[in-house]
Amino acid sequence: MITSGGVNGEKPQYTTDVSITLSVTDELSGMIHQYFPPTFEKTEYRISGREWLLYNAPIVLSAVELHKLEYRSADVVGNLEEIQSVDVSIVAPTPTPKHYIQGSEQYI
Repeated sequence: MITSGGVNGEKPQYTTDVSITLSVTDELSGMIHQYFPPTFEKTEYRISGREWLLYNAPIVLSAVELHKLEYRSADVVGNLEEIQSVDVSIVAPTPTPKHYIQGSEQYI
């Protein structure tokens, strides 16, 4: 899930920091989880091809650029899922124009 304070255009372009929360689901459901521990061991992520990091809190992106977030999870026996990815574009907000009142040194 991606959360942010501002979005522009058809393709999401965020104008503020972006917070991303990852969650893991497996094919087991319902009461099975009451009797067996979760089947996943860890979730990792990387941003724009950098090193893999262990996911343990929401990821916050703030730099004005196009980020490629990749993520994957592993189960308790070491099976690694295919890498998933999402592009997150952060752009500079459009400045609000100011008008100068001639002769008054005042902007509105």
